[in-house]
Amino acid sequence: MTKENLKMKDMMRNMNVKRLSALAVLLLWCVPFLLAQGSVKVTGKVTDTMGEPMIGVSILEKGTSNGVITDIDGNYTLSVGEGATIVYSYIGYVTQEKAAVAGVMDIVLSDDTQALEEVVVVGYGVQKKKFGNGCHLAGKGRGYGKPYHRQPHAGHAG
Repeated sequence: MTKENLKMKDMMRNMNVKRLSALAVLLLWCVPFLLAQGSVKVTGKVTDTMGEPMIGVSILEKGTSNGVITDIDGNYTLSVGEGATIVYSYIGYVTQEKAAVAGVMDIVLSDDTQALEEVVVVGYGVQKKKFGNGCHLAGKGRGYGKPYHRQPHAGHAG
């Protein structure tokens, strides 16, 4: 082999190495974009039946821990997998499940009147109606307002 043939072989080998390196860099750069193809960005507003924005509504991608809550104006933004189901829930309102659609998904939540009838609010917390006995008074025999001891100092005796 001549010197020119050896030079030509080295040049071809270097060119192939450069091409393979460029292809590898291109593939590594494209992988994140290929993996992100299956996500959908959903935005919207959650209101009640009166049209008032709802603050703090829980919005979750079903079966995952991916979720957000609505802001002070009832707005939200969530990125979910393509074909995912989104669950909207708030205490005292009917939970809704909707298929994710790219773009705007405005939701109206209605009161869960059945759940509200089962709750009794008392002065020191909230409990089920069947256990609501915190503010009842019961007395036995003596009657209120009558002193038990006839002499005032007798009540202090140990």
